[in-house]
Amino acid sequence: MNNANNTDPPAARISPLKRVSALWLIPIVTLVVGAWMVYDNWSQQGPLITIEFSSAEGLEAGKTKIKTLDVEVGLVEQFTLNENLDGVIVTARIDIEFKQLVREGSLFWVVQPNVSLSGVSGLGTILTGQYIRFAPAEAGNAVSHFVGLDSPPLTPMNVPGLHLTLVTRGDFYFSKGDLIHYQGIEVGKVEEINFNFDERRIYYEVFIEAPYHELINGETRFWKASGIRAELSGTGFEVDVGPIDSLVRGGISFTVPEGQFSSEPVAENTLFYVYPDRSAIFEKQYLYSIQYWVMVQGNVGGLHVGAPVNHRGLQVGKVLRTDYIPEGRNLLDKSMDIPVLIEINPGRLGLPDSEESLERATADINSWIAQGLVATIKTQNFLLGSRMIDLDYEENS
Repeated sequence: MNNANNTDPPAARISPLKRVSALWLIPIVTLVVGAWMVYDNWSQQGPLITIEFSSAEGLEAGKTKIKTLDVEVGLVEQFTLNENLDGVIVTARIDIEFKQLVREGSLFWVVQPNVSLSGVSGLGTILTGQYIRFAPAEAGNAVSHFVGLDSPPLTPMNVPGLHLTLVTRGDFYFSKGDLIHYQGIEVGKVEEINFNFDERRIYYEVFIEAPYHELINGETRFWKASGIRAELSGTGFEVDVGPIDSLVRGGISFTVPEGQFSSEPVAENTLFYVYPDRSAIFEKQYLYSIQYWVMVQGNVGGLHVGAPVNHRGLQVGKVLRTDYIPEGRNLLDKSMDIPVLIEINPGRLGLPDSEESLERATADINSWIAQGLVATIKTQNFLLGSRMIDLDYEENS
């Protein structure tokens, strides 16, 4: 037999598997270290917040800083238009060591150069660039969205004092930042201005700084300080010159009139009237009134807007208009009665100065007219030729 076909196959050679090369350890260690650095950097980042502004003028992503007390606490990262396309939303990162300051009620505004009658501010931004000022609230929950201010607050946050609401009735007004004085000392400012379209009145939000806010009580009177006041009285001619800044900017002054009883301090946001001048502070102001047309058969010369409407020697209202001519009528018509618009205040009749008194006062006055109440034009001052309207009962009228 041929043994060639019975030869055994060659034996397999077994060799141990080679170990992983040590060179692979380098990228693995690099990957682990890189991941740790990314995590550490992420964990050390402060909160991301958004701020709504009306414009992004002067702001730059990655450059504009957020500061409080001139200390940098964050950086603007990006900004975009809001949904209504009428403003911008700024996204900023606050440093982690200041994250506890990002609370509800905190204020943000853009600091930029500003020159006005209130003063000069923000000139340093000409060289350093504009930045966002951050005024943290004293307390509140942590939030991430804020609405920025269009202008810096006139009174810093957390300043002790008292906020009041002032309202005017007359052809004079005040501007934001106008000063409030007490005996020539600057004690506060006008912070906000709001116009009530329903009432057609201007309301001013003002702040009185401590300790002068303790001077405010229920008998305090505010008036428009024009700088120079001249008054002719029975004792002679008196001239009163106010503070120098009131000569340029005007402002508001207040006091407690002599002879008035002092009362308890008032609450926050109490409403006060502003009188046109100091001589008028003894004349009480009224918010609610009822208007009537008085049809005059004779001459209305000397009867001016603001002339008093009296009854039994006491003022119950005033004249509002004397120049109205009804449509289709002619002043040259001898039979035409001249309409004079007057107002009567329920508060002057002894009723509360409130909306609830209007209905009762209207019913009472209509009843009195039916009983013979008539209006008569009378002379108020012979020397000046001024006239007034007197309400009185006339039998068989």
